[in-house]
Amino acid sequence: MKSNRIFPLVAFALLTLAGISALAADSCSVWMKQTDGTFWRTCVDDKGHQYCQTADSKGKNVTKVACK
Repeated sequence: MKSNRIFPLVAFALLTLAGISALAADSCSVWMKQTDGTFWRTCVDDKGHQYCQTADSKGKNVTKVACK
């Protein structure tokens, strides 16, 4: 009977931790295709700093670059 009371508390704790970790993750736009076939997107890290990422035409080899 006690385990039935503990489950909601454990579930709440896990969901709270998942929410906190999601808040700390970087936030990025969708990948946008360029005319040369590469992709780029803009991101903001958990400290509010903006940066950009580029990827090759296959969507691999992601690199962090300065936004222009």
